[in-house]
Amino acid sequence: NHIVFIEGNWYGNDFTSLTPPFDDNMAYSFHHYVGPSDQTNWVNQYVGMSQDYNVPLWVGEIGENSNHWAYHKIKLFDENNIGWSWWNYKHNGSVSTLLGIDVPPGFRSILNYWSNIGPRPSQSNAESGLQELVSSYLIENCRPNIGLLAAFNDPDFGTQAKPYKDHHIPGLLAAVDYDLGINGVAYQDDVYEDPDKFGGNSTSWNNGWSYRNDGVDIEKSTDNIGANYNVGWTNLHDWTGYTITADSSGMYSIRVRVAAIEGNGRLQIYYNNEPITGEIGVPNTGGWQNWQWRTTGDHFIDAGQGLLQVKIKNIEFNIKDMDFIFLGEIQPTIDIYGNFPNPFTNGTTIVLNITHDVSGTLKIYNTAGHFVKRLYDGSFTQGNMVFDWKGNDQYNKAVSSGVYFYHLDTEKFSSSGKMLLIK
Repeated sequence: NHIVFIEGNWYGNDFTSLTPPFDDNMAYSFHHYVGPSDQTNWVNQYVGMSQDYNVPLWVGEIGENSNHWAYHKIKLFDENNIGWSWWNYKHNGSVSTLLGIDVPPGFRSILNYWSNIGPRPSQSNAESGLQELVSSYLIENCRPNIGLLAAFNDPDFGTQAKPYKDHHIPGLLAAVDYDLGINGVAYQDDVYEDPDKFGGNSTSWNNGWSYRNDGVDIEKSTDNIGANYNVGWTNLHDWTGYTITADSSGMYSIRVRVAAIEGNGRLQIYYNNEPITGEIGVPNTGGWQNWQWRTTGDHFIDAGQGLLQVKIKNIEFNIKDMDFIFLGEIQPTIDIYGNFPNPFTNGTTIVLNITHDVSGTLKIYNTAGHFVKRLYDGSFTQGNMVFDWKGNDQYNKAVSSGVYFYHLDTEKFSSSGKMLLIK
């Protein structure tokens, strides 16, 4: 009455001479490690065999690849009623297992000796190092792979980014704690899976092989400030997204912690799909782990939840932390700026008293912090400057009644004001 699982040849995948089934309780089992996540036709040979002989299928081994790859493969199996088992369950030093194992120092000394990069440990130290490894494999000492579990179980993993951690500002935000989701949804990276696993063109999707199982390249940091890991190996057009909650509406000073060996890097911060900073230059800091803060200026962020994105505009540099410092609520001052009429129905005139010749932008936001319209982008000259807003958005469509903010952001100062539209 037991199920008889039959695996094919060539790592379980070739069922030549194993059909038709020779037992009423048979199931065919195969392995799957190779191929891009968007390739699906290969499964038809197994589905056809299952349908021809009315025999269930089981993937005895699948894994050792990224969360993006896992999501698409498991989705394919589920759609074809194929059971599966992820390989492997636990492993020390891997980012693609269900439970992560931190290699203990005692066992690390053994590995260093085997690799000819460390002294030979004594017999007692070798024995204790092995026992440390055994202890680290206890479930209570393992780290659940949150991203991989989400790829298995969250049906929205391929379409909707969700928080990896509960980020609140003001405060520090670790660059490696970006949202959960596939490539193009929670982050963007050129290499996000290994389609040629075990082949000649096999490649790492996470060059630093640390912390998370995505295409974002992460390494352990030696910095004594902020996060223990940093994003590195940045490429043009890479980005990471973060669901954050601003605890208070107002002006925030934002700074980023970066490191580089050249001075060509640039990044830009977006909030709810609109840039809230200009392109921020990353200087040569003297080393990949020599960290410096770069201030981006002061920016208005409304209270509540929003999507923050860090986009790479030029390479190459490391980024580790973002620091959001709350400067206070906006206190309109008639001597600096104002708008009239306020409240208004058909339109309002914004008067800015510019104290220096500067470059910058004047934008409109709603109370959710969402971008509505860019009124001006260019040079501001000293003195009074006047701008009209007709209560329309960037597509020239009329907006609804409510509170809106105009925000002046320049290279030397920032100012904002509140307006009330009543229809």
